Amino acid sequence: MSFEDNREFWEEFIGIYRENSCLWDVKTKEYRNKQMRNTAYENLILKYKEVFPNATKEFVTKKISLLRSFISSPDS
Repeated sequence: MSFEDNREFWEEFIGIYRENSCLWDVKTKEYRNKQMRNTAYENLILKYKEVFPNATKEFVTKKISLLRSFISSPDS
């Protein structure tokens, strides 16, 4: 699934990720809250299941890692 083909989906997926700072902001106390992080991941998994019904937490975390490296790469 390419970004261009599903731009709206990716915007929503990234929006959910951004709203859940417990997944990426190491300076917050929520970052250390495992239950909060698991809930945030569940929301991302549910969103991803809209296009990939067999999505798992491992799959979503790999996708996030890929997106983060793509966004932060000097070639982007």
